[in-house]
Amino acid sequence: MKEDFLHFVWKNLEPSCKVFITEGGEEMEIVHRGDYNTDAGPDFSMAKIRIGKLLWIGNVEIHIHSSDWYRHHHEQDDSYANVILHVVWKHDRNVITKGGKILPTLSLESIINKSQLKNYLRILRNRSVFPCLQKKNPLPEIYYINAFEKAWVQRIERKLVPIRKDLLETKGDWNEVAFRAMARNFGFRTNSIPFDYWSRITPLNLIEKNKDDILNLEALFFGQAGFLSIPSRDPYHAVLKEKYEKLSSTFGLQCMNVSSWKFARMRPVNFPTVRMAQLAVLLHQRKSIFADFFQRRAFTELIEELMVVPSDFWLHHYMFGKPSRVRFKRLGREAAENIIINTLVPLQVAYGIEKGIPEFITYAEDLLKAIPAERNFIVGKWTREGFKCNNAFDSQAMIEMWNSLCAEKKCLNCSVGSKIIHEKSIS
Repeated sequence: MKEDFLHFVWKNLEPSCKVFITEGGEEMEIVHRGDYNTDAGPDFSMAKIRIGKLLWIGNVEIHIHSSDWYRHHHEQDDSYANVILHVVWKHDRNVITKGGKILPTLSLESIINKSQLKNYLRILRNRSVFPCLQKKNPLPEIYYINAFEKAWVQRIERKLVPIRKDLLETKGDWNEVAFRAMARNFGFRTNSIPFDYWSRITPLNLIEKNKDDILNLEALFFGQAGFLSIPSRDPYHAVLKEKYEKLSSTFGLQCMNVSSWKFARMRPVNFPTVRMAQLAVLLHQRKSIFADFFQRRAFTELIEELMVVPSDFWLHHYMFGKPSRVRFKRLGREAAENIIINTLVPLQVAYGIEKGIPEFITYAEDLLKAIPAERNFIVGKWTREGFKCNNAFDSQAMIEMWNSLCAEKKCLNCSVGSKIIHEKSIS
């Protein structure tokens, strides 16, 4: 038995539908089971439980054995002083409150539906990748479709968190918010943190003033990143350094420590220097840095705009001071699709929610459905089981469902797992 299953059972007890008997022999009615707490402290807060003729309002704590209360030293923790009900699988010891009274206890062992318990144990012991995929009596596909849709909503909500944080920090400056989001994405996971910091110390008003001159823009970008502080014999490096020193002196700029950037174990095309050069050209080509990206237009047109080619110096360099063989370093289609998925779509959704314009959200979903499905080992797990993955909307949902639920066998938190287990809540 695991506590998370007992949490599942408690969540699914229907309030006011049945009178239970506590271990002390008192009648008990659930008015409100409480709000689930994922942080430290009791498992459910602000519950309303009627015991006898009294209505109690407080917290509910759940354990496998009632003696776990003392094993976890809750008697020494004041955050458990407001617990009004102890829900356990087996009652093996009375818990005494600080007031010297016995804490009311409800044992679930005798009231859990046996078929529900059997279903839970079958999933728990199933070692297959997806325990929910039953060979006998499989669930209709609609349950998985609904679960994928919920997973996509959860994924987009996670991606909105940094955007909303930036909105608060910038007092609603969407250009600044979009610049930060785009910069993080150009870090492509490995360098997303230094790119994020770089975007915060690089004034957007200076980018606006210098974006029409690619030399000035690259000087600002690479200077703020710290790449111009390292010695180099490249004439191009010298030109950028001279321009940056003027900008730095005039506007009191402070650059990053170049050691913040990661190059190890990366393909040269993904070096932060190359990505920064691509970002510079992308902004250089925009009339308005980000207003263009909030205009609704065809996916193919958007892809072409994102697949930029950096300035000529980067044809034969991946970083300053180290010439390389000539290679066309256009931002690849896969990288452009990644930017749409992870930056432009969340920005569109966030903007639509903030401004109350649902068309932006619809457009964001349409963009995802126009992008081919991502190919990775997670999507492969689903497709090998016969699930169709037609586009990036589908693959994003599959990735989220795997990462947040399936990988850690959190079947109890999944609508599919809940359907399989929860034939009847309580007999």
